[in-house]
Amino acid sequence: MPPFSTIRTFAKALQTGRTNITESLDRLMTNPSRHQQHPQFSEITSAQALDTLPAWVRQLLRDHGMTDPEMDHIDSWPNGQKELVRQKVVAAVQSGRQVHFSWELFDDATPVNDIQDPDAAGHITIRFRSPRQGVKLSAITFGDIKVEA
Repeated sequence: MPPFSTIRTFAKALQTGRTNITESLDRLMTNPSRHQQHPQFSEITSAQALDTLPAWVRQLLRDHGMTDPEMDHIDSWPNGQKELVRQKVVAAVQSGRQVHFSWELFDDATPVNDIQDPDAAGHITIRFRSPRQGVKLSAITFGDIKVEA
């Protein structure tokens, strides 16, 4: 979920599991094998390559509709969780498999990613799970909601 969202956007994301981050990532992963041709793709095949999003990845995300604050939010995710996503995305690009993303709140204390990969030919689903305790309502900005990493 974006770091600051209106109450309306937050409520819609709770109902649908869709955020601008998940929609941007879905657009990015349409026809995933095309990314093999990107001149810098090999850079993200190394472990921990996305611990901090490289400038070229940020531009790719920006080109698919993600905002800078949303990318900063991704940078704040736990590196181990980003690494799991990086591995699945690289595998999907290399095998031409579709990846779908969603988001939800849950009752644990730390963010986790639920990755469903039923078989080598099917689609991969990655659900970003944010701790409910990380939701903060801002009185200063008159109703903006912040979901911490």
